[in-house]
Amino acid sequence: MNLPSSNNLWTLFLTGGILIMIFSFSELEEIRSKYNEYIISLEKSKEIKTQLNKSLENYRNQLRLDFKDLIKIHKNIELADSLTKNTNSLTDTVRINRLLAENNMRKFESNKSKKDLKTLYELAEDDESIDKLNSAKRKQIEFLEENKKDYFFLLILGAALAILGFFKLMVNQRTTDKILIHQYLNSEVKYLKCQSCGMKLEFDDNFDKKSNYCSFCYSNGAFNHELSEKEFKVLIDGKLKEIGFSKVQRLLFLWKVSSLERWQIEFTWNK
Repeated sequence: MNLPSSNNLWTLFLTGGILIMIFSFSELEEIRSKYNEYIISLEKSKEIKTQLNKSLENYRNQLRLDFKDLIKIHKNIELADSLTKNTNSLTDTVRINRLLAENNMRKFESNKSKKDLKTLYELAEDDESIDKLNSAKRKQIEFLEENKKDYFFLLILGAALAILGFFKLMVNQRTTDKILIHQYLNSEVKYLKCQSCGMKLEFDDNFDKKSNYCSFCYSNGAFNHELSEKEFKVLIDGKLKEIGFSKVQRLLFLWKVSSLERWQIEFTWNK
């Protein structure tokens, strides 16, 4: 029979594998949480970008309408100029209205163009910022996916170590069990208590270590008292009472005596 190898290495394999698996699980859970967070953030960014594009489109449409208003102002001025040319005279009222129209048009064009450029620039800047953030998030997602592969490999490695350690410990335990069973079957003393009265054999100073009975019950290859189980229990009960056992304790002790090897009834076909 082969002796079992030391359990230290396989215990280390099992413990280390379990710890690696726990660490990998925690890291994978954190990666999953961050991954979902980035995905949700990208979805929100898409919605914001869609709204921003709508705002840009609406603003462009508004600029087209404002441009049409400017064209109308120009046409009115041109109409006033043609009227003055045809009549060869320019009344004070017409002159004042024309000057006011030109002045308003210049102010409108100047302010409107500055405002429009500023608004368009801000919208474009926001759009660019969203694109930069989304690009950074996509890089983070790629990085997380790479880490996920590494931790999956680590998880598999930990599982392999744990399984190997557990298998080897089981093999060693089976070998140890076989050795113990072999020793038990080849030993003369198989019990810790006397199989006649129930006393612990370690308390018997005269125990010969060659049987399963104490020196009070057994000596020289034979029982010292040729009594029935009931008669022997009366003898034991008297001794227990003398020692100071209570009635309940005595009843429990005597109840266990019936299960001892000497008092077991063996089946036989012979009468």
